[in-house]
Amino acid sequence: MPTIVTPDRRQASRILVNVPLIAKASISPSHSVIGLVLDISKFGLAFHYLETHDHLGLNSNIQLDLVSSELGAKLSNIPIRVVSDCQVMSGSTFVNTSLRKCAVQFTDLTMEHRSSLTALLFILPPDSPTPEFNQA
Repeated sequence: MPTIVTPDRRQASRILVNVPLIAKASISPSHSVIGLVLDISKFGLAFHYLETHDHLGLNSNIQLDLVSSELGAKLSNIPIRVVSDCQVMSGSTFVNTSLRKCAVQFTDLTMEHRSSLTALLFILPPDSPTPEFNQA
């Protein structure tokens, strides 16, 4: 099967995140996925998460929280739309989990969200070595 290449539709360059920045996407009040942010821009981000029973559906309109104790950052209830959610690595026969990569677009941001995201982008280390998990 041939590989399908789609054009990059990003409106801004993504910054590789080389410090622990945790994303929590709430699917419902009782279900959420938690993962590690790979890259971010003022329009969206991508993160890896372990799929157990929950995964994010395409075009889902949900809320996202970002937390980094290293950066002293916490952003809550960021409205997002899931634009991509695909399996990166399947689990073994002993562990029924898969690694997934999710890309989201920020939607309907308040001025407070915009300000907080701008501040976060400003404090991210610019020239840190890229860890291997960001290579995917």
